[in-house]
Amino acid sequence: MKLKLVYLLLLFSLRMNAFAQSTEYINKDTIKKLKKWSIAANVNTIEPIAEAGFDYLGGQARLFVPADADNKKDKSYSLGINFCWTPKKDFTVRLSIKLTNYKIDETYNQNEIYPNSLTTYVRDDGQVRQSVINIAPGLVRNFNYKKITFYGGFQLGYKQYNPITVNLRYITYDNSTNTADVKYYNFKQNGGFSIGLGPLAGFSMNLFKNISIGSEFHTSYAYYKTGGKITQVTTFNSGVVETYTFPNNYEGLKFSSVISSINLSVNF
Repeated sequence: MKLKLVYLLLLFSLRMNAFAQSTEYINKDTIKKLKKWSIAANVNTIEPIAEAGFDYLGGQARLFVPADADNKKDKSYSLGINFCWTPKKDFTVRLSIKLTNYKIDETYNQNEIYPNSLTTYVRDDGQVRQSVINIAPGLVRNFNYKKITFYGGFQLGYKQYNPITVNLRYITYDNSTNTADVKYYNFKQNGGFSIGLGPLAGFSMNLFKNISIGSEFHTSYAYYKTGGKITQVTTFNSGVVETYTFPNNYEGLKFSSVISSINLSVNF
């Protein structure tokens, strides 16, 4: 599926080139007025948190907080900024910087699923946190038509994965004695990095004299190296604390998810 998407991105670039050869470009006076610099703020889709090899901790969250969790809040987001320089109307050199924050909270409460029918029931609360920084220089070919520009090219992407943490609270309630047993599980895994090359394609449309809006898609074939060590700290209701450390790492080559974005640009 990912290979097909890559081929579609490449095909888009080739089709735009063919279209450019069969369609008149904007006139010379307009070309002279083209802005050489632009800054674009963007909102991006988010790659799966397990894509870079962090599925063990994600598995821990799913283990203690089942898939039928009655309260799941995903407040993850990805924001970025593109710095673009267009020395000629046909080509743009760009630098893309993005920050992705994963913030996922889940709750599972047996008493709410089976109200007043259990003598002993369990409530789980889980939190997943991680941040990722992505820096990607790139080169694109532009196809300018009056108020709209299509573009396609390649970028070299580097991602820095900060450590991921999963915090879990596991509570067992006993209605017959009106007591609760609480355990806290705190997991932390080392981060890592990935680096890869891939295609991108998109368009921008002028809204006003110096402001444009657009969208783009990109992916990459990347080398990943993440993890290395997981630290688990378990705190019992009695106050006893147990700490475990064990290896868990991921290393390999693969296609990343196709990421889409909406861009708002200021040209000057």
